[in-house]
Order: sequence, then structure tokens, then C-alpha cells
Amino acid sequence: MFIGLALIIAGVGILMLRIGFFKSNEAFVKGKVLTACLYCHEIRSEKNIVNSNFLICKCSAKDMRTIYTPGKIPRWCPYVIR
Repeated sequence: MFIGLALIIAGVGILMLRIGFFKSNEAFVKGKVLTACLYCHEIRSEKNIVNSNFLICKCSAKDMRTIYTPGKIPRWCPYVIR
């Protein structure tokens, strides 16, 4: 019974991993593993005209797409690893 329960829990865990429930926040950029997108070499930060407390971040590897909350968008980075 315990073996069956362990198999069911493992199966659910693998299924959740495949669906994307457990998301990685690491990126593989230029041969280094970095925490995406906070310390990524491809990020370009600009001053925010509306609110000077927050920077506007853009990803140069993803056609300068705007990142509103860097590090809070798992799998957004094109260099993300699993």
C-alpha cells in the first residue's frame, strides 16, 4: 500500500513538473547559470518616467520586450533552463 501511494505521489509530482507548476528562475546565459532576470547580462535597465522608484527593464535577447517584474516571471527568459 505504501509503495502504491509513493508511486501515485511521484506520478503527480512528475505531471506537475511537466505542466510547469515548478518553475525555474535560473537562466543559462553566455556559459553561466544566472538567476533570471535579475543578474542577466542581456537585461537593459532604463529610468521610469512615471515612477522613479522602479526601473524599466528590457531584455535585449527577446527583442527588447519589457520586463515589469524581473525575476518574477519564470520561463520568460529565452535562456531559461530546466
